[in-house]
Amino acid sequence: MKTTNITVIAAALLLILSSCDTDLFRQMDRALDEVENGMGYVNTLETRDVRKMADWFERRGDDSRKGRALYCLGRNQFNDGDFPAAIVTYTKALEHSVKAADTLRVARICQDMARTCNASGNSTDEMMYLARAAEAYKVVGFQRESQQALLEIGQAESGLGRYDAAESIFKSVLFDAHEMRDTLLEARCLESYAALAMSRDTLDPALAIDLLGRAACELSFPLSCADKGILAYAYAVAGRPGESRKWLSEARSAAGAAARPPGGNRRDCRRDRRRELQGVPDRSPFRRLR
Repeated sequence: MKTTNITVIAAALLLILSSCDTDLFRQMDRALDEVENGMGYVNTLETRDVRKMADWFERRGDDSRKGRALYCLGRNQFNDGDFPAAIVTYTKALEHSVKAADTLRVARICQDMARTCNASGNSTDEMMYLARAAEAYKVVGFQRESQQALLEIGQAESGLGRYDAAESIFKSVLFDAHEMRDTLLEARCLESYAALAMSRDTLDPALAIDLLGRAACELSFPLSCADKGILAYAYAVAGRPGESRKWLSEARSAAGAAARPPGGNRRDCRRDRRRELQGVPDRSPFRRLR
């Protein structure tokens, strides 16, 4: 009788502990959801707090949760500028996400790893992870994100002086973006293609002017400071000094607006700042005009 009572008590305790553990997991899952949903390129939580959460899931979570938690920690470390730590964390997150067959997570981690490699000056690994991200996004049906990753590969190729490879990618992305009616992606590709036209050994000012004209006029896309600098250079090379001076003046005005204190007019260069925060590489040869 005594043995039976002990068995019943033990079973009851196990049931209580199991219930508590389930409740704790639910609370931690909700916390993880909140952290992930609030993620951006400016930290909203201290890295040490995100690390505690990641450590908890590494000890108790399944591969999917481990991948998610480590992904959040990696982003925090990236935002802190701790790129070596971010790469280590992202690598662990990637391993767990692959095991969990979480293809969308794999795509997002690879894209973040590519941007971390870019910030560290590692173009080879950057393009490798971008290619992996593009393929993973394609598998899960995220066509726009897949094309964005391909665009960034083209930007990296252009930055390394491999202009033919970059041009081939830009043409492909332009076609697909137009087919998808994704005007933002199309405009960004036009920007990159225009910068390439004025970077290679044989300059093509007519092409650069045409590409940026399409972005501004056909797609109603606001030109950035760098875009205006490219136009100034293109018109100068094309022998049209009046137009060149006009665009150079606009580029300088936009750069000055970006340097004003809070409350000033920053519209012309706000997108450039957003790119910096997102880790999107700026490979334009006209950065000095900003």
